[in-house]
Amino acid sequence: MRRESDLDGAARGTAGRWRTLRRPRPFGLLWGAATISALGDGVHWIALPLLAASVTSDPRLVSLVSVAEQLPWVLFGLLAGALADRVDRRRVLWRLDLVRAGIVAVLAGTVLTDSVTLPVVLLVAFTLTSVGTVYDAASAAMVPALVPVAERPAANGRLQAGTLVADTLLGAPVGATLFTLYAAAPFLVDTASFAVAAALVAAIPVAAAPHTLRTAAPTRSDRTAAPAGTGGTLAAPAHDAAVPVRDEAAAPVRAEAAAPVRDEAAVPVRDEAAVPVRDEAAAPSVRGVGAASPVHAGRTRTSLRSDIGAGLRFLLAHRLLRRLCWYGALINLVTTVAVALLVLYTRDVLHLDSLGYGLLVAAFAVGGVLGSLLAGRLARAIGGRPALLTALVLGALGAAGIALAPHPVPAAVAVGVFGAANGLWGVVAVSLRQSLVPDALFGRVTSAFRLVTLGVGPLGALAAGFVAHRYGLRAPIVVAAALLVAGTLVAPLLLRRTDLPVATG
Repeated sequence: MRRESDLDGAARGTAGRWRTLRRPRPFGLLWGAATISALGDGVHWIALPLLAASVTSDPRLVSLVSVAEQLPWVLFGLLAGALADRVDRRRVLWRLDLVRAGIVAVLAGTVLTDSVTLPVVLLVAFTLTSVGTVYDAASAAMVPALVPVAERPAANGRLQAGTLVADTLLGAPVGATLFTLYAAAPFLVDTASFAVAAALVAAIPVAAAPHTLRTAAPTRSDRTAAPAGTGGTLAAPAHDAAVPVRDEAAAPVRAEAAAPVRDEAAVPVRDEAAVPVRDEAAAPSVRGVGAASPVHAGRTRTSLRSDIGAGLRFLLAHRLLRRLCWYGALINLVTTVAVALLVLYTRDVLHLDSLGYGLLVAAFAVGGVLGSLLAGRLARAIGGRPALLTALVLGALGAAGIALAPHPVPAAVAVGVFGAANGLWGVVAVSLRQSLVPDALFGRVTSAFRLVTLGVGPLGALAAGFVAHRYGLRAPIVVAAALLVAGTLVAPLLLRRTDLPVATG
C-alpha cells in the first residue's frame, strides 16, 4: 500500500500537470489572443459576403469574396513560411495584428461614409489574407514552443475549439445581427479585436521558448538531412524539450572547426535514443532538408528560395504528410464551395434572412467545437488512423446532407456534422504534423501544406460561382460532396496504419 505522502505527491503532480495544460501563462496568452481575434474574424467573415450581397446578387461576383480571401495562399504562402522560420515569431504576430486592425478600420471608414464598393470589399479580403499568411505560418509554430509534446493534441483541440466558438458560434450570429443593425459595426468590432489580440501576444514572455520565438535564419548545414518517415514507423517524441534538435551525428554537416557554435550546454536537445524513427535505409534521401539547429546560428545563411525548396522537398518526400495534404485539400474544397455560395443558398434556397444565415454558420461551429474537443480523446481511444477515417466519413455524410437538404433544420444538422468532421480532422492532422516536422522547418512545411490545402479554395469558389449561375445553387455543392464521398471510399487504402506514428496509429 502506498504511503499517504506518496499519494499526496502523486495527487499534487497530477494536479500540477492539469494546471500546466489548463492554465499555462504563455499558452493562455496565445489562446486568448487567438480566441479574441477569431471573434472579430467571425464578425467580419459574415459581414463581408453580406456586404457584397448588398451590392450585387450575381453568384459569380459574390463568390469572388471567397476567391480574394484564399488567393493569397497561392501567391504568398511559401514565401510566408520561409519568412516565419527567420523571424521572432512573437514579435511578428503582434505587429501583424496591428496591421490587420488598420486594414479593417479603413473598410469601416468606407462603410461609414457610404463609399464602399465591391472592389473595396475584394481588396480588403485579399489584403487581410495576405497579411494572414505570414501570421498563420508563424502562429502555427507557437504551440510546439509552448506546449509539451504529449499535451499538444489537447492544446490544439482547445485552441481550435476556442477559435471555432469565437469565430463561428459567436462571431457569425453577432456579425449578422450587427450588420443588420448598423453595417459598419462588424468591422469596428473586428478592429478592436485585432488590437486586443496584439496586446496579448506582445505579453508572451520571450523566455517561454527562446529558440522558437527567436528563430535564427536557417543555415546551409541545416539542409543536409532527409526527413524521417517515408516508410516504416515513427513514434512521437517521448521527451519534450523547448528546442527540439536533430542529433547532429545523424546528419552530415560542414566541418565543425570552420564554424563558431554556441555553448551546447545552453541548448536543450531532444533525447534521440527515446525516439525510434523510420528505417532510413528504406527512405529515399532528399537533398536539402533537415532541422535547423541553434548551434549553427553562426554559419552562412541560406536564401529564401532554398528555404522554400527545403520545405517543399520535406513535404513531398513524406508519404503520410503528402496524403494528409491531399485530403485536407479535398475537405477544404468542399468547405470553400459551400461557403462561397452559402449566403445566396441560405436566402434563395432555404429562404432565410441574414440572421438565419448567421445561425446556419453557427451550427458549423457547434459541430466543430465538439469535434475539436473530442479529437484528442478519440485519437487516444481508437488511434490516429481510425480517427482520421471517422472524420472523412462524417464529412462525406455532412456534405451530402447540405447538398440535398430540403428544409433549414436538416440543413443545419448536416452543417453541424460537417463542422464536427472539420474539427476532428484538423486537430488530429495538425498534431501529427507537429510530431513529424522539425521545429526549424515547421513554418515552411506548414506553408507548403497550406499552399495545397488552401490553394484549391480560389479555384473551387470561382468554379462554384459559374456552375451555380448555369445549373443552380445546389449543383456545385452536389459535385463537391460527390468528390468527398469518393475520396472517403478509397481512404482506407491510402492512409495506411504503417505510415502513422506508433503512438497514434
